[in-house]
Parts: sequence; C-alpha cells; structure tokens
Amino acid sequence: MKGFWLFWLVAIAGAAHAQVRQLERYEREVKPSDSDFTVIPMQQNGLALVHDKNDFQEGKRLWEVILLDTALAEQWVTELYIENRLELLGYEAWDNQLYLLYRANENDQSEMTLIQLDPRTHHSHRFAIKQEINFRVSHFSMANGHALFGGYIMNEPSVFVYDLAANQLKIVPGFFQSEMQLMDLRVNYNNTFNVVLVERTNKQRKKRLVIKTFDDTGAMLLEDVVELDDERVILSALISRLQRDELLVAGTWGARASGTQHQAYGYFSYVVDPFTQRSVQYYDFPQLAHFLDYEKPRRAEKIKAKAQLKRKQNRVPNFRASVNLVALEEYADGFALQADQYMPTNTPNQNWNTFASPWYNPYGFFPGYYPNTFYNRPFGSPFPYGPGGPNTGPAEIKMLSSSVAFFSPTGQLNHDYQVTLKDMKVLDMKSLTGFAYTPAGVTWVFKNEKDLRIKYTDRAGHEIRQDTLPLKTNFETEEIRSESRNDTFTAWYPGTYVIAGNQTIHDHGRAREGRTREVFYLVKVKMQ
Repeated sequence: MKGFWLFWLVAIAGAAHAQVRQLERYEREVKPSDSDFTVIPMQQNGLALVHDKNDFQEGKRLWEVILLDTALAEQWVTELYIENRLELLGYEAWDNQLYLLYRANENDQSEMTLIQLDPRTHHSHRFAIKQEINFRVSHFSMANGHALFGGYIMNEPSVFVYDLAANQLKIVPGFFQSEMQLMDLRVNYNNTFNVVLVERTNKQRKKRLVIKTFDDTGAMLLEDVVELDDERVILSALISRLQRDELLVAGTWGARASGTQHQAYGYFSYVVDPFTQRSVQYYDFPQLAHFLDYEKPRRAEKIKAKAQLKRKQNRVPNFRASVNLVALEEYADGFALQADQYMPTNTPNQNWNTFASPWYNPYGFFPGYYPNTFYNRPFGSPFPYGPGGPNTGPAEIKMLSSSVAFFSPTGQLNHDYQVTLKDMKVLDMKSLTGFAYTPAGVTWVFKNEKDLRIKYTDRAGHEIRQDTLPLKTNFETEEIRSESRNDTFTAWYPGTYVIAGNQTIHDHGRAREGRTREVFYLVKVKMQ
C-alpha cells in the first residue's frame, strides 16, 4: 500500500510539470566549409536563419536569409548583397519585422548598415547610419521605429537613438561618465527601454548602480540610483522588461578584495523604485539550496559550512565560480534568472581588453563577456548572451551546470534549481539547456550526444525523475552518425525552444550513393 501511494504521489507531481515533446524538424544540407547559421527567434512569427554563403559578386558578399513559420516550414528565402568588409553585428525582431545590423569590424568609426526585412510583403529596406565619432557598439535593440544602440565612446558609456523614418541619429544625454560600465540595454513591452550602469571607481563616494528608463525617442522617464556595498563588485546584470509591474535588476557580484574578480561569488537583486529607498540584496552561491549540486555531496557540504562560518564572522564567503547570465524571465509570481556555470580550459590572448573597449573591466573578465571565436557575436533581445571579443582563437569551455534563481516580486530569492551538465565541452558561450517553470517546479531539457535528457524537479528544487528521448530525425531509417559540440537551445516563444546544430545523417533506406549527408538542423521542443 505504501508503494501504491508513493507511485501516485510521483505521478501527480510529474503531471504538474511541463511535458516535453519534440515536434517539427528542419534540415538544410551543408558542406563542412559552410558558415554557421545564426538562429533568430521571431516569437509567433517563426524563426529567421541568416548565414554568409561565402560567395562574392562585384565586390559584395552574398548573405542568405531563410524565414520559417512556427512549424519550421520555409516561408521566404532571400539573398542580400552586403559589402565585403561588413560583418553581422546584431539582430532584432520587432513589430513583425526582422532587422539585421552590419558593420565593418576593424573600424569603430565606420557607418552601420541596418537591413529591414518585411516577411509579409517580402520587401527589404536599407539604412546607412553614419556617426562622426569612434563608437563601439555593445547593445542593439528596436523600439517603435527607432534603433537603439548602447556602447562606448572611448572609455565612456553612451546610447544612440536612430529614427528610421526621419533618417536621424541622436545621442541620448545623461551618459559620458568615466568609470561607468554599461551592463544592459533592454526594451520593455510598452516600447520604453531601460539602461543599467555600474560605477566602478569613485574615491569621493560609494559606488553606484544606476537605472535609467527612456521613451523610444530617448527622452528620460525616470532614474534610480542606489549605493553599492563597498566589499562587493557588480560583475554582470540583466533587467526585466515590464511584463510585470515591477522592474527587477539581477545578476552576479564579486568581492572587491579578491584578486580574481572575474569570477562571481553570488547573485544580487534590486527592485527599481526611484521613490523609495531600497538596497541591493546579495546572495552568495553556498546560500542557494542547489547551486552546488554538481559537486560531490561531501564537498558541497564542506563549502556550505565554510560559507556559513564566514557569514557569522560578517565576512564575505570566498567560494566563487565562472557564471554566464542567459536570461531573466517574468512570471505571474516573480522572476527567473537563468545562468550557466562553466570552466574555461584554455585562455586565449586577452590583449584587446583595453580601457577603450566596451568589454573593459578593471577587475578582469566577468561572466557574460568571455571572449569567444566571434568578433562581434550577434546579440538580440530579449536573450542576449553578451558581446564577444575579437577572434583570439577557440577558447574551449567546460560547461558544469545550468541554474535558475527565482526571485519574488520584492526581489527576495525564494527558490533555486539546477541541472548538472556532466562537463560538456563547447567552443562558444552558448546555452545548452532549456527550462520551463511552473509553481510546482522546473523542467529541464538538455542534449547529451544523440539524446535529449529531461530532468523534473519539485518546487523545492529536488529531482523527481529523469527521462531520455532520442533526438528526432525525419525518418525511422535515419541514424545520427556524428554532431557538432555546439548544439544550442534557443528560447523561441512561451513554452517553446528550438535546438540547433550540425549533424552527419546516415539513411539506411536510401540508395548507397545518397545515404550519408551533412546537415544543419533545427528541432522544435515544446515544454507544456
């Protein structure tokens, strides 16, 4: 009888979680020399695939854009002729339009080229955005017909707004402050946008966290400034998008006294309210119930005990980790901050990390901005992974775990969830996991070789069960022979992810000559 009730309790708990299904699959035959595809989620409008075709005509490079619907069926395939020196710098999907941002990567004073693609009319428009100053872009978004650019002029953060209709570029006032770092620029659901800055050094007063909100034209609507703890340094931050009434800033922090400030000591949270005096809330990683689940239990308990002793002594616990922020999502009962823990296994040349760089950090590299194999890794809202550095050669990264910290509407850390990734090695800082949150707990999905692994956790973060699904192929006669190490999960629209990568497929049902093919693939994963 006891076993019977246990069975039903587990079954009921599992039923309250998201059920994982693989739906459609998309393939595109490729050659090993072909450029990678950039996958751009367009919410309910489908997906866009963009890649350099390595083809040249009259001094211009040919770029292919493929638009897919939500069933992964091709709706429009077009080609763009882009000047040879230009690289894809960023992208954005806004108001049923797709925007691609190109720029010459060797000159921060060169003009930017913005391509607007209309999936309904199949028309495209090109905008030449000229600026007369040396401006390195680190953030790009769209809001109500305005292109928003965050970045740096020399060592000072700045924000530009480009009006597409008027063909006019203007500098947003209130920036150009030395020793400030631009952490995030994000568009709200009402077409206003937020900018988060952190003051790095100031001998006259305490360091500050600054949040500014603007309308789409760059007129400031509110500003909130909060003093920071003298012993702690904000390393990375994301801000929510006003899907809820509250506006939350959350991210990672490090210890000022440490010599390794590029590693994080924990998470922080702050609810924006310029009319009420609030303080930043800090949480060290050993405080979390499940952050250390990837460690052996005995070691995890030892780390937690040491951290607890430090807290009793009013000292900062010294456990630290390399953590990359992935997303900050909003739910009816609060906010979920997703982050990946990793371990770089080799270190590329870092000479480019100068004070004039937007990736500059006087305390070293910090999570979210680890140099990778892309010069300007494309980034788009609402899930930017952070810009990359110049091409310094592959930096192999060992992924350890993915975690979700769940904050209440008041910014309190209520729960945390974690999935161990078994030391997966990748060459680029991309997220390898998808998750679905409900008040009953979190469902995790990640790819392990040729299978999808699913982990169900309860509200307290404890594992309920695990499942394994073979990765979907088009036909039963097909076998996945090999695959790339950089298969990634990309958040698409609520409850839906897309996994993308490259595979070698062998089809036993075909004639001998055409049995094996190299493909770029997408699989739609529904988590409901």
